[in-house]
Amino acid sequence: MSPSTTPNPDCPKCNAPGAFATLTISSRQYGRKCRRCGHVAYIPLPALRKTVLYLDQNVVSDMMKAINPATRSYGRPVLERWRDLFRRVDRLCKLQLLVCPGSPTRDHESAVSPFQNALARMSGQLSGGSRFHSSVDVRLLQLDRCVRRRFGEPVDAAGTAEEVILGPLHGWTPKLQLSVEFPYSADYVRHLRATRLRTQALLEQLNESRWLREPLSFDEWVLEETREFGRLLKFHYEQFLEVVGGVFARRRPISELNLDDVAYRTINTIRRSFEETGVGKEEAKERTLAFVTSDEVGEAPSIRINSMLYAARARKAAGGQRRPPRASFVHDVQAISSYLPYCGAMFVDNECRALLTEEPVCSRLGYPTRVFSKSNWDAFIRFLDDLLAACRPDHRDLVAQVYGADWETPFESMFAEGATGR
Repeated sequence: MSPSTTPNPDCPKCNAPGAFATLTISSRQYGRKCRRCGHVAYIPLPALRKTVLYLDQNVVSDMMKAINPATRSYGRPVLERWRDLFRRVDRLCKLQLLVCPGSPTRDHESAVSPFQNALARMSGQLSGGSRFHSSVDVRLLQLDRCVRRRFGEPVDAAGTAEEVILGPLHGWTPKLQLSVEFPYSADYVRHLRATRLRTQALLEQLNESRWLREPLSFDEWVLEETREFGRLLKFHYEQFLEVVGGVFARRRPISELNLDDVAYRTINTIRRSFEETGVGKEEAKERTLAFVTSDEVGEAPSIRINSMLYAARARKAAGGQRRPPRASFVHDVQAISSYLPYCGAMFVDNECRALLTEEPVCSRLGYPTRVFSKSNWDAFIRFLDDLLAACRPDHRDLVAQVYGADWETPFESMFAEGATGR
């Protein structure tokens, strides 16, 4: 029976025709309840293995603008392909074939947009409630595993997608999802905008003072970027210790003490990793500082990929590309280096895709992740169409039975007044 004509089954208890309707849906089972007699039964669902697709902020933004009548660009022909892309992606997500997790990195980029809530809604529509941990938390996981590998534990440095993504990654998506939005304060938005301006200034300075002037090879730049991580971490940790000392000596107010400080959390995580492998406390402190300032820290995939992308960008500058990258480049590299190992595919901007697909970065990534951008749009559409073509008829029928006959219809009216469906 085709998905468009699949009715509810008859009740197995009272035999009421078409009365046994879907009640609840969870990751591994769904419930049905008879509309006549109230009989309830729970039916197991088969395991899923969805393709994880990370979407750059601009992709989410353009799809939102394509279907949101509140935006000035709504209805423009240039956005038609983004509307078509939304149809494809939303359909694949509803068929439980694809998941597009959200991320804190993307949230920060959305915070400065006048359409922050609409962007959050678009992201939630495609994420199914799944969300990457912050780039800091991903890096901490990887550094912990790098330490354990040094002591012979057979663990992969990256870990698994399930360890870095919250929510029902490979589970069946609930039909209804509730979300609570906590808008960023005006002060925080101003802080983000000021940070973007400072970042742009720093990139321009880096480009002018180093990338255009220092004739380093790609491998030398990778090593330099890796060591810079350790130098900055040690510097900020020493600053944190100064604050701690000042607070205990009552020279500084306790409000200056931030126990969520990234440097403190990183050092503390690595020290604890050493201790859990049997190293004594004092030796663990020494080995932690030695580890973070050594080249071994580059074994963490996020640090390695980050270093390679900046090295590739430095080589571009040395090759004649004098224009510095935009501030958004920092967010893009942060997302790519943190999340690429866990994705089946990523859609990023043209510049980052070029860096990722050129040698020697391409052959050194070590992950089979497909990388797309506007520059290979047709290949991305084929990738999505191939996912749909590979969907088995019995799976499609099951989706229709669980969610309803019209479930896979893309939710293009999401931003229409009074819209409540998915």
